[in-house]
Amino acid sequence: MVPFSQYLTEALGDPEEIVYTTRVGKSSTVASRAVQKGNKNASIFVVVLADTTLQHQVAAEAPNIIGAKSGRKAVVAAIVPHEARDVDAWTVYEPAGGTIADRLRENHDQVERVEVVPTADTDADTEVELEFDPPPVVVLPADHERLVVDERIRRMLRLAIASSRAVMLIGPPGTGKTTLLLEAFQDAQEDPGAYGLAAAPKGTPLVVTPEEGWTSRELVGGETVDDQGHLRFKPGYVLDAVRDKTWLILDEANRADMDRIFGGLLTFLSGRAVTLGRAAGTSDAATIRLEPSDEADNEVVNPEGLVDGAGGEIVYRAGRDWKLLGTYNALDAHRVFRFGQALGRRFARVPVPAIDTGQFHEALAPRLDQLTEGQPNVNVDRVQEVVEGLYAAHLGLLQPVVGPALFLAVPGYVSSGLALGGDVDLEQLLLEGYLLGAGPLLAQLEPKTLDTFKARVVTAEQLIGEGQWEFLESLLSTLT
Repeated sequence: MVPFSQYLTEALGDPEEIVYTTRVGKSSTVASRAVQKGNKNASIFVVVLADTTLQHQVAAEAPNIIGAKSGRKAVVAAIVPHEARDVDAWTVYEPAGGTIADRLRENHDQVERVEVVPTADTDADTEVELEFDPPPVVVLPADHERLVVDERIRRMLRLAIASSRAVMLIGPPGTGKTTLLLEAFQDAQEDPGAYGLAAAPKGTPLVVTPEEGWTSRELVGGETVDDQGHLRFKPGYVLDAVRDKTWLILDEANRADMDRIFGGLLTFLSGRAVTLGRAAGTSDAATIRLEPSDEADNEVVNPEGLVDGAGGEIVYRAGRDWKLLGTYNALDAHRVFRFGQALGRRFARVPVPAIDTGQFHEALAPRLDQLTEGQPNVNVDRVQEVVEGLYAAHLGLLQPVVGPALFLAVPGYVSSGLALGGDVDLEQLLLEGYLLGAGPLLAQLEPKTLDTFKARVVTAEQLIGEGQWEFLESLLSTLT
């Protein structure tokens, strides 16, 4: 294990025995780790996080861990990239007057101090299980350009979320389906009533990309073997999201066989409770149930049963405001997995088509502005003519249709080429930027269709020169 306790001890100049380090995964509880394992007399509790989304749990439970009876001076979150050995940043939670953050800062540039008020009556021998109600968090960058999409599509998504537990966006690649969901989440935080919600969704959505090898264990939860060789139930992403009171987004959902792995979720999405298994591999272990709730908020009953495996029942109640969202790449449906009718009926399915040429003009404008800011001498009119013309040609002539994303990336490629490549021909950069995204699509076309496309973009509209087209054609065979 990475010796973070030794590193911190050396940085602080304190005896090693006062530092206790534990690594926390996505399904672990910070409080139970703090009071059940390691040296309870340690005055500094270090939580090693590969997943920074767990910081909110550390922040919520820090006052209890530093309670008067626990004797702990501080909780330190070590932010470590997955499988890495070096700490990216430290966040120190300590009371007013604490000096640990200041001392650590002398040895590490990225140290943030968060002042906390300890909980005076916290008993270090008692497991603390807290509910966390974080403030709304911006899930998109501050400079995010709002997606250009038909407002009727945006309204359909909003009303689908208001009226359905589960919503799936379906459309070709590059149409911004995932971004549209993140924008909807952020809009719901600002105006929950517009989405039929009793309160703003909390934190940030849990976004995961299903994989072909997934089973219901990854999605919902199932048996696994703990470090002592015992069977234990490990919650999956659905239960994690219900517990954390945040929405779950399955990005590119059809990359996994969802009909096979949804399992008990089919029953849950039909509005009924479903039993998922037992907390441990014994017949008297607590049963685990997932059920919809008439209340707006989520609730987990008897979560400590996952730790001690005691009998009874562990109940995950998903409130009315909890949502399961996803995206489905229609272009890939023939080579990955489709949704069966039974599963499809559980989702409100919102189509997200490629935008029309007028909307593309609107979407391209800020990218052209960015190009001219960095390259004021560039022939921006030519860039606009080529990019808009190529998008219109794809939209009008080629199947399957793709979204605007690959075309909107061309100005950025041109900007990098002009900034880094010295005296580079603009026509070459435009062709290369287009080829990076569109090349695999062109490589799949029948010769007759490719000739028709060439007649438009080369001969008729002169968006691509003859020499540049020959260069493009010479590379298509390598992209099949």
